[in-house]
Amino acid sequence: MRTAARLVLLLAFGCSQAPVGAAPSKAPAKVEGAVPEAQVPVVTLTADAERRIALTVAAVTEREVTRRRAFPGVVSIAAGRRSRVVAPLAGRLELPDPKKPIVAGADVSEGQALWRLVLLQPDQVLQRSIANRDLATAQAAFDAATVRQRRAEQLKADQSGSQRAVEDATLAVATATASLADAKLRIATWDGSLLRADGTIVLTSPLSGVVLECEAVSGQVVREGALLAEVASFDPLWIHVAVHAAEVADVDTRAPAQIRGLGELDSASWSEAPVAAAPPVAAAASGSVDLVYELSGKRPLRPGQRVLAMVVARGSSKRLVVPHAAVVRDAYGGSWVYVRRQDREYVRQRVEVAWVEGGEAVLGEGPAPGAEVVTSGTAELFGAEFGQGK
Repeated sequence: MRTAARLVLLLAFGCSQAPVGAAPSKAPAKVEGAVPEAQVPVVTLTADAERRIALTVAAVTEREVTRRRAFPGVVSIAAGRRSRVVAPLAGRLELPDPKKPIVAGADVSEGQALWRLVLLQPDQVLQRSIANRDLATAQAAFDAATVRQRRAEQLKADQSGSQRAVEDATLAVATATASLADAKLRIATWDGSLLRADGTIVLTSPLSGVVLECEAVSGQVVREGALLAEVASFDPLWIHVAVHAAEVADVDTRAPAQIRGLGELDSASWSEAPVAAAPPVAAAASGSVDLVYELSGKRPLRPGQRVLAMVVARGSSKRLVVPHAAVVRDAYGGSWVYVRRQDREYVRQRVEVAWVEGGEAVLGEGPAPGAEVVTSGTAELFGAEFGQGK
């Protein structure tokens, strides 16, 4: 048994050794000319060069700053800033200006004439008579439904009626209310608020904005109540920022957010967006809560577009701060500053920009406090280092 065990161990040991004379394995990758970031070149300027480029420096500071956190946001049309244009009566559509057709994507202003509706039955006396009859019928139905509702509620209070009867009476009142409102709108149309002397109705844009959908063309015959177009205003817009429910407590939900489009440079300006008066929304599937901000102005954003939202977090923290002009970006998106080592010697050092506030860049990582960084002349130093300077 001992001999057999020894034989097994010898075989196992022999199999684990590389064959004698076998070629060594090759490395999976080969890197040539790699230079560690700690060994970036030192740029030395002459006194005349510093004077010509008006080079200036500023000290890196460390101080308490309001904490901010970045979250993705989605742009949407604000509530109440979308409206539909419908045909109040049956008729044929005509363009006020044949050279300016109404198409999706067109800019319109509030009160601008979109179409002229030529009524199919221009007999105004007959139409007004029908409208009066419909209004009287709707008013009688509404009065009767209101009386039945009061009676049902009284019987329920006297324990002589049922809850079902109260619900049926309430539904009847709601239906009669809608019918009465529609009949009053028709009367307003025939009273001249929409109808012109030539028997046509001019349909105008209810607000200034963009035509989202256009469902009609000139010469088309439309029925009463047909959808013709949908217009929306992009000022203001809403920014929905999804924050996980466990992180909401860390966010100051009453403070405004800073909004910027994705892919914009650090030098691009941020737009302040106060908290919007929006209904509370949460997503059960993702466990997130929507924080909604209102962005005004003409920033070129579109509904559905994703943006970067910098929200205010509770509390403050110590951070390194440098002038934003000191930060330079390379072709790969990396952020750097030039630190003055000694008289007229400058070395490039990588930094991590957490966010930009005003004219200052708040850093996650960077030079030690007190270090002097170049604020004017960074482009010239960058060009000189990479052989593009003069």
